Amino acid sequence: MVHNYWFEIAAFILELTIGYMLLFRHTITLPYNGIFRKLYACCFITTLSALIQALLEDYINYSGKNIADYIIILNVLSMIFFYTHILCCTFSAYYECSVLSIKVNETIIKLLLNVPSVIAIVTISLNPFLSTVFNIDPVLGYQRRAFLILLYLVAFYYLIFTLVIIIAYGQNIRRDKRIAFTLLPFIPFFGTVIQYFYRYSGVGNFFMALLVLVMYITIESPADYIDYVTGLQNQNALFTNFSVAMSRKKPISIITIAIERIDAWDKEFGTEHTNLLILELSSYLIHLSKNVSVYSLGRGKFALYISSENFWANMRMAELLAYSILERFESSFDITAANKVIPAKRICLYNCPEDIDNANLLQKAMLSEATAVLPKGKDYLTIEDIDTTTNDKERLIATSIQSLYENGTVYLSFLPEFNTSLEIYDSVKTELTMYIPEIGYVNSRSLISVAEKYGLIIGFYDYILESLFKMIRDNHLMAYGVKSVEIVMPVSFLLKKNKAVKLVNLASQYDIPPKLICFELAKNSMLKFDGVIVENMKAISSAGFRFILENYGNGYTNASALIDMPIYAVTIDKFLTGTAINSELAHKILSCTITYLKEFDLQVKAEHIETKASMEYALMLGCDYLQGYYFSKPLKIAELTEFLRKGGLQE
Repeated sequence: MVHNYWFEIAAFILELTIGYMLLFRHTITLPYNGIFRKLYACCFITTLSALIQALLEDYINYSGKNIADYIIILNVLSMIFFYTHILCCTFSAYYECSVLSIKVNETIIKLLLNVPSVIAIVTISLNPFLSTVFNIDPVLGYQRRAFLILLYLVAFYYLIFTLVIIIAYGQNIRRDKRIAFTLLPFIPFFGTVIQYFYRYSGVGNFFMALLVLVMYITIESPADYIDYVTGLQNQNALFTNFSVAMSRKKPISIITIAIERIDAWDKEFGTEHTNLLILELSSYLIHLSKNVSVYSLGRGKFALYISSENFWANMRMAELLAYSILERFESSFDITAANKVIPAKRICLYNCPEDIDNANLLQKAMLSEATAVLPKGKDYLTIEDIDTTTNDKERLIATSIQSLYENGTVYLSFLPEFNTSLEIYDSVKTELTMYIPEIGYVNSRSLISVAEKYGLIIGFYDYILESLFKMIRDNHLMAYGVKSVEIVMPVSFLLKKNKAVKLVNLASQYDIPPKLICFELAKNSMLKFDGVIVENMKAISSAGFRFILENYGNGYTNASALIDMPIYAVTIDKFLTGTAINSELAHKILSCTITYLKEFDLQVKAEHIETKASMEYALMLGCDYLQGYYFSKPLKIAELTEFLRKGGLQE
């Protein structure tokens, strides 16, 4: 019977395509890359032998000519086909186990994978003597034998084995890829079923080649693992290699290096100069050490991956590399002839415990690193220092924010501020606190940060402002002598046009003078300091509202903000006030700072006053307002009015 060899040709073309990508495209070198290449080689030989056999048989049938040793050639090609086809099943099962970092007893896994393959190969090897699998008749052509069913059973065994092992142990990969790997074995299975009923269709090889192609696209493709700007492996490769290393109980250390304020550099110097900076930094990291792999974690962010046989060596190398990078980039880094930046400010070191068997830990740690606080006295972070549940918490907070203003509930508390010149409480600071059963209390900074990240901030903040204005009116705060009510303002609010008009309308609606409301700018607002923010601030200030600059002297809250922005008052960073009590140098710096701030006619507020000593020290410095738990805890609106009615807790 004449073969339908179009499927064989299609399979051969697919294999040539994959071979081209493997040989001539820059692919990732992953720990299991060698297994994939063996799988590809077996599949290519299977397809080639089947195609040659089909073409040869069709040539004989069409031409009527005979070829010397024709039967022997067909037998050899068939033997090669069956050998490599069984190996394809074996290597595909090996490949999936390797990619998923299946952690089962290695000896047992090898036995479960190799024994069926050995049985099949022995059965095929006996075919020349006993015709166990097939027989090629000069007249009738290819004929199946009884033991061929054994090969089908072995292929079915590998399908079941892969499914069971993935369901039971495949926990080291994202859910979407885990589902994909569960479905992959069914591709050759369907082809085998069709081939069984239509023996001359040649569809079995096509489906096997299709499996290899899908595996290449899913796992080996450079698009998933290569950052094309730097040419470095990306975070997918990092997480995969991390998973494999941890499954083998290898100690791992990772250093992350980031260029700070990269968006600001784009605006100030242009993306071309910033890209040159990124490339120069990546080039420096690549040549830093032969024993360290460099990964790109995003634009301007890199990771150095250190893996050796003992934990102490990892720690020591990470420490040396961290200090080398810091020393290199302590000096100014040129991007233009006139402008300098320092690209490496934060070095984070992750020392992963030996009992970790899931790359999700590293992925969560890398995502949570930006919000992690560096412990005192340490130059790096460990995995224990990082709250890896940050993203889960953020999703809970975002859900609660949505229900917060949809259900019409909001929880505001107030901190009274002591006027040192009049010795009265005539200012209050607004705090927003939310209680979420799963994670406890969440402060206003975290709520606003999550609301900005999840695109909820405008509606959320509008509702908070309206709730605050309503409380001020309904509880007659001005009648108790309150002259200033502070509330934090998110930077995203200042990036929206026409907010000044809406604020004026809102204040008019609740009969509140704009000068009563003071918007507090977080230091993070300075990170996106640009003309749009300044213009909107000036418009809001012209309408009568006032602005307070938080934590002056820390981060980006510096003198340039005082010059360009309409600032009414500043708060002093609590670190400065706490340090200055016991440090003569810090005291001199703080005294001079407050003196020149007052020359700008700015009010100076000291926050987080918790002891009598810090209160007396702030008074001595000449601060205009004091606020902290020494005077009062956060109060509900009814408690605040009672506090103000009694004149506060005077010492």
